[in-house]
Amino acid sequence: CVTGPQGSAAVCVCAAGYEGNGTFCRELDLCSRSNGGCSEFAVCTKVSPGERTCACKKGYTGDGVVCLEIDGCLVNNGGCHTAAECIRTGPNVTACRCHTGFQGSGRFCYLVNPCRTDNGGCSKYALCKDTGQGQRNCTCRRGHVGDGLNCRGTTNNEVYRQSENDFFRKMLSMSENPGLYGDGPYTIFVPLQETNNESTINEWKRAGRLEHMVRYHIVSCEILTLSDLKTTKSVVSVSGYSLELSLKEGSVWINNRSVVVKSDYTTSNGVIHHIDTLLTPYRLQDKPQLESKTMNFSTAATFYGYGRFYKLIEDAGLLPVLQMPIHQPFTIFWPTDKALDSLPRERRHWLVNPDHQDQLAATVKAHIIRNSR
Repeated sequence: CVTGPQGSAAVCVCAAGYEGNGTFCRELDLCSRSNGGCSEFAVCTKVSPGERTCACKKGYTGDGVVCLEIDGCLVNNGGCHTAAECIRTGPNVTACRCHTGFQGSGRFCYLVNPCRTDNGGCSKYALCKDTGQGQRNCTCRRGHVGDGLNCRGTTNNEVYRQSENDFFRKMLSMSENPGLYGDGPYTIFVPLQETNNESTINEWKRAGRLEHMVRYHIVSCEILTLSDLKTTKSVVSVSGYSLELSLKEGSVWINNRSVVVKSDYTTSNGVIHHIDTLLTPYRLQDKPQLESKTMNFSTAATFYGYGRFYKLIEDAGLLPVLQMPIHQPFTIFWPTDKALDSLPRERRHWLVNPDHQDQLAATVKAHIIRNSR
């Protein structure tokens, strides 16, 4: 009760810690209003009328009026392993993630060999070597080239591995050609499936000349990149027929008919170029139909114009030798009848002289490679 000035009536004022009109007073709970002035991350606790205390909640630090979130990763790496990354996920709450090359819960991490999972991300044709600390090195296997992540084998392997070579692979199988064997090197012109028709293959197959067309797409003993093709006028295919090259508006054309659309797919022993149109060594209608399966050694020699050299094989006594399975298959470099007719008369007489049979046999053998086709 407070006495008024100059004898005026007394008034009632609530004491500290209470609120009301003086006639009626009730305890003041500061925590019920704006959290008692404490931080939103603090707990306000009433201790007496009009008095309170502020205490930061779990995960926060400060005087209660100001509370800051605790970064648990700042102390002891948040309880994570030394080989783990600490990730703050809440007030003084952390998660752990093992570094690359390590596995575990994050609270504990152990070193792993990356090569044990999916070959370490290396090519399936590469060797993966663990170099420590979760690192690895990729090296292409023998017979392959590349950076270890992408490895390419021989030209023959890549023809059979890559789907974009399906059309050429079909040509090989229909011609009963087993593939490209030997060390090479090879330059291959592969027709694309989407721009060619299988009917052409069937036509050459029926004529017995599909192998000629297949071999017309292959150049042996040379690796010709696109830059080489741009500066080359002509190359000889393994079929014996030439391919004429020309440059038009920056593109390489073959026989003025087929254009190189994709180039320089390198292999361990060559290069593959993709072309839009099949290559044909000659007009099919200009050649007689072959029955290659019914031809024997003798009929083939006569049919292709090698009768004179075949007679020399007989005179040298080598025909029974070539018929022995141990020497088959074999490859013969046949001089044509025209080539033999161009020899001097004395040399021709020498070849057919029975007194020179041993020397003739040695000369003929120089034209034959056995156990190879």
